[in-house]
Amino acid sequence: LADSFWAWSLVPLSLYVAERIMQIYRGKKNFKVVKVEWISPVLAVYFRPVNKDDFKFKEGQYLYLACPFINPAEWHPFTISSAA
Repeated sequence: LADSFWAWSLVPLSLYVAERIMQIYRGKKNFKVVKVEWISPVLAVYFRPVNKDDFKFKEGQYLYLACPFINPAEWHPFTISSAA
């Protein structure tokens, strides 16, 4: 039973580790907060990448944001609602 567990968990664990490594690498890109606005019932945060060539996206995609001043290892998913 233990031998088959490692055989079946090798691919998912490898994918998880690869995703975490990519998240650390991609998490080093800097963004500038342009504006924060309360549009009831949503808190809208407007931000732009410092280097625009590093960030390509379309409406409906999502991204993970982290605030390294609070906790550098805590990431939260947010939906991109506008590419403009």
